[in-house]
Amino acid sequence: MPPAALSVEVVGPDQLVLGQPLAHEIVIRNMGGQPIAQVHVEEPVPIDARVRKADPPAVKHDNRLVWDLPLLEAGGERRLQIELELGRPGRLDVRPYVSFQSSNGLRTQVVRPPFCLQISADHTQVTRGERIRFRIQLANYGDAPIRNIKIYDMLPSGLHHPRGPKIGVEHFGDLLPGQTRELPLETTAVESGTFRHEVFAQADRGIEAKAAVDVVIMEPNLTLRIDGPDKTVAQREADFDLEVTNPAALTAKDVRLVQALPPTFEVVSATGASFDSSHHALVWSLTDLGAGQRHRVTFRIKAHGSGAWPMIATLQSANFPEARVSHTLHIEATALLKLEVHAREERLSLGAETVFRIHVFNKGDAPCPGVRLTAVLPECVVPFKAEGPSSGQMEHRQVHFAPLARLDAHGDVIYSLHVRGQQEGKGSLHVELTAENQVPAAKELSIQVHAGEIAKSIPGEMLR
Repeated sequence: MPPAALSVEVVGPDQLVLGQPLAHEIVIRNMGGQPIAQVHVEEPVPIDARVRKADPPAVKHDNRLVWDLPLLEAGGERRLQIELELGRPGRLDVRPYVSFQSSNGLRTQVVRPPFCLQISADHTQVTRGERIRFRIQLANYGDAPIRNIKIYDMLPSGLHHPRGPKIGVEHFGDLLPGQTRELPLETTAVESGTFRHEVFAQADRGIEAKAAVDVVIMEPNLTLRIDGPDKTVAQREADFDLEVTNPAALTAKDVRLVQALPPTFEVVSATGASFDSSHHALVWSLTDLGAGQRHRVTFRIKAHGSGAWPMIATLQSANFPEARVSHTLHIEATALLKLEVHAREERLSLGAETVFRIHVFNKGDAPCPGVRLTAVLPECVVPFKAEGPSSGQMEHRQVHFAPLARLDAHGDVIYSLHVRGQQEGKGSLHVELTAENQVPAAKELSIQVHAGEIAKSIPGEMLR
């Protein structure tokens, strides 16, 4: 019978004016001597074109018109009529895609050989140290017995068996017609790589059979995971967890976990770790980690500098390859206010004068806006002068300094309060510091006023 043959022709104008529809036909003919089934036609449509007509109707998928035509008889013809409204001038190639399934083909039957040998494994991908269990199956699909079967197995270098690399069964016996028998074989993966495990069988009358299976042996790997925030701000504490897992079938010996830290990071706490100051790293000695076991450690750090800082953890073992994991912690710059208060003299006589010095520091990496300072004096003294980076307003025993618009990163300012002993007694200067996005800070300093003349005292310890 003549083979199937299909011709495709596109009929349409060679040129048209923009705005006129592009009317064309796809003509499909069966030029062979037998019917053709499942004819599939696709015509790409430009993105900026609009389909005005498709006869017979087409299904539109993305930018394609699709037809699935019924049976096309020998000598038969199908015409697909399309009208497109184009959106821009230029050259357009109309090239449809046409496919079909031939009604003629090859039919064949695959049969088993009379003597069949097969080998399979419970796992074809394992880690070094794991066991692999093979199943060797022999079958007689013929009509006559197969006598005196011998089996030979030469193990590849990646597999180990107590009997050595050469394993044989010299007297396996016979297989009757239709009979199937199996042999189990258990080995240990001892070398990484891809290995082909082949078995060979012989019987009387020169009957032979072969079978093979490929196994992939990988190096055992410990897994390491780090959990913690991706972002934080400078001077704020952040908690992290490290989890070690042994998914392999053998015990990991002398496991050691090292978490390297950037030099600007301070270790606040670390469970069970020692600190290696020379490498600025936390070190955990986990001894052994059994098959399937996991271990988790925690640590807390504080970052003193802004930026994107890599944190690299390394997992080492005597019999496993090194594992690594990296985590980047983004530190945002922030302001950090500190307050110090001290007095020139903390004991003075009536009418005598002293000066309170109030020192404000920004220890952070970002400017601090809206700095406000307020001081409340005890009844034994009275203020008569206030100095500082902003003006101070004195109201009875309170002094309010005007807000400081900005205190630069790592900057500092000093406020001064001049007071005079007003009445005998003892009290405390109370200073309060506030700013935008800052926790308020407060300090107190004792002052004592005596009725008579006294010797000047040594300034008291600075309060920080």
